[in-house]
Amino acid sequence: MDRQHGIDLALEPRKRSDSVLRLALAEGPTATDLATIQGRDNLAQAIWLRLAVARGELAHLGHPQFGSRLHQLVGRLHSASTHALARAYVRQALREEARIARLGAVEVEPRAGDPAGLAIRLRVEPIGAEAALDLTFDLSLDDGAVTPG
Repeated sequence: MDRQHGIDLALEPRKRSDSVLRLALAEGPTATDLATIQGRDNLAQAIWLRLAVARGELAHLGHPQFGSRLHQLVGRLHSASTHALARAYVRQALREEARIARLGAVEVEPRAGDPAGLAIRLRVEPIGAEAALDLTFDLSLDDGAVTPG
């Protein structure tokens, strides 16, 4: 097991209609146990959660700095300033993630076929890992939802 990047319950993104995410079930004949995620996949999930949660939303649980400010972009139009803010908000949020040794490129561009969507591509170098992790997330400027791309 990759102890540096941890183990956690596996989560699945959902539409905003009821809940942003749900617990994943383990695969198998009965599928009644909760699935777990570990290593680099767990780090990718942790990054997604950090970007998807509004900064300060977990203050009542003792984590006032957890999350991002991406939700503040709701209602904005595609522009150079919107894209620059998205990049800055991603960098700000991920500075708090102790499992990232270095955050490389953060690219933001309109999501193809979605006038209210942004594609966020980033490269992180996990601590203790030789290979970088390339991730893509989708941000909706309509409702602020961040989902793995």
